[in-house]
Amino acid sequence: MIFPITNFKARLIETPKIKKDPDDPKSELIKFGEFTVNKKYPVYSIYSSATATQFMVVDDTGQFYWISTSVFRK
Repeated sequence: MIFPITNFKARLIETPKIKKDPDDPKSELIKFGEFTVNKKYPVYSIYSSATATQFMVVDDTGQFYWISTSVFRK
């Protein structure tokens, strides 16, 4: 289904982090992109499934990332 384009922004409330080694449950967390907390980021795409929702945003360096809704406010 294709939806009409609207301006949509999300405010980042914490710095996204991922595990350094995804296979190691005790692996340290490292920064995922260069984001500024409490800054509004334009959302370019949304992915949703029964268990997760993610936004495609561009970080402060211009790199695109899929970010989980858990780090954005409503």
